[in-house]
Amino acid sequence: MDRTDGRLSLAVLVAGAALVLAAGTAWWMAADPTVEAEPIPTAPPVALPEPVAPEQVDNGSDSYLPEFANTVQRSVGRLDPNESSVMEVPSEKGSEYRLQYVCLGPGDLSVRVRGTTDGEILYQLDCEGNLNTFQYIAADTIVVVEVHRPGPEPADIGVQVIAVK
Repeated sequence: MDRTDGRLSLAVLVAGAALVLAAGTAWWMAADPTVEAEPIPTAPPVALPEPVAPEQVDNGSDSYLPEFANTVQRSVGRLDPNESSVMEVPSEKGSEYRLQYVCLGPGDLSVRVRGTTDGEILYQLDCEGNLNTFQYIAADTIVVVEVHRPGPEPADIGVQVIAVK
């Protein structure tokens, strides 16, 4: 094949591609439906709901302490400065439990847990309004949880013990 045959083949190829492109464009234009503008339907009138009285919101520690079906014991209330609250929690020896607490107010909170497989556990905590959880394993059938509020101001306290199943 010489150069003339190569140029001729290229020219035929380009002409064929142009013909296919032109036929495709013509078909596309013929098949394209004409889009006409339609009016936008009007929105239905808005019906306002009847006013409902707002629910009573409890901002105390009880509202921050979630309730669980497997809660063994729960105590919620206010502790004055240098006041303590003691819970004797019925337990199953060797079972795992979660102690959850929430404290609302400035200052600290002391939590002492007696009757665990680790012996007596003492926590010194900030009262920041956060929900916190500690795990323990019961050494006997009663675990004693003592919560103490040191400091000059009272605080709202919520404590609960949950059985881990």
